[in-house]
Amino acid sequence: MISMAELLSQQPCLKELDPASIEFMAGCAANTFFPQGTALLREGQRVEKVYLLRHGRVGIQVHVPGKGPKILDSVGPGELIGWSAFGRPGMARMDLVSLEDVRAISLDAECLARKCESDPKFGYAMLVMVVDVLQNRLQSTILQLLDLYGDRS
Repeated sequence: MISMAELLSQQPCLKELDPASIEFMAGCAANTFFPQGTALLREGQRVEKVYLLRHGRVGIQVHVPGKGPKILDSVGPGELIGWSAFGRPGMARMDLVSLEDVRAISLDAECLARKCESDPKFGYAMLVMVVDVLQNRLQSTILQLLDLYGDRS
């Protein structure tokens, strides 16, 4: 049976973390499963878990008045979701819904925050990881906007 630290070390977004940091993080981690159609998080809800996706896809969606839910993007294996937990006040800005069966590593946000505060080196590594996620999401949003508002001449 594979340990949680080994499972975490296989995640692409954690590739920069040293083995001691991975082991340190493992104390906050658990395996989770979400059947297709499950809401992992709802807009306005307090974010208590951060998820590293292992299998399946999760839709990032918003509610459009008069039109219902609209998927803005989807994320898959190797990606981090729920990073709003690191912000203030730690509330979800959008819904996260499993588009298919999802297997993920859940990381307790409060546990991670305590570990980041107690070990600045680990905290900095987490900050870099979250900034990478934000940059990727921003790039995805820019590409969608270019497609939506692009030159139609």
